[in-house]
Amino acid sequence: MLRSAARAQARRSSGSPDWLAALQRATVEHAVSRSGEPFVVVLYALTTAGRQPTASLERARMYAAEKGWRIAGAAFDDCGMTEPNERPAWNQALRLLRGARAQGIVTVDRSSVSTNDTEYEQALLWLQDRRSFLEHVPIDWHPSPIT
Repeated sequence: MLRSAARAQARRSSGSPDWLAALQRATVEHAVSRSGEPFVVVLYALTTAGRQPTASLERARMYAAEKGWRIAGAAFDDCGMTEPNERPAWNQALRLLRGARAQGIVTVDRSSVSTNDTEYEQALLWLQDRRSFLEHVPIDWHPSPIT
């Protein structure tokens, strides 16, 4: 089996413009294939100074709940687009994964992690190497109506 970095390199050189999206989906598929139990996730959002990501975290919460995932907590950074590893709440979410208190991170979109391809790839590979995942709420997703 190829190591994560080798798999990512193979995807990148395949010429597919969606290699990062494919890698992100692979983190989910890899994690989901190992367990039949409900996953525990951390909700994460990124915003700018002084702004509360209430709507983003609520959307991520509803999505996780609809998937049947338990929520270990919610965290957000209000430092804007900085390198992910420099963000306190991102690191808090990673500590929950390292400590096996959660298996994944749910965000509303990729920009919550990074718009920089290299930083985003590094985050995905870190997660994949730990059998964890990163899930983004699909842009066209809407909560199921309550019956």
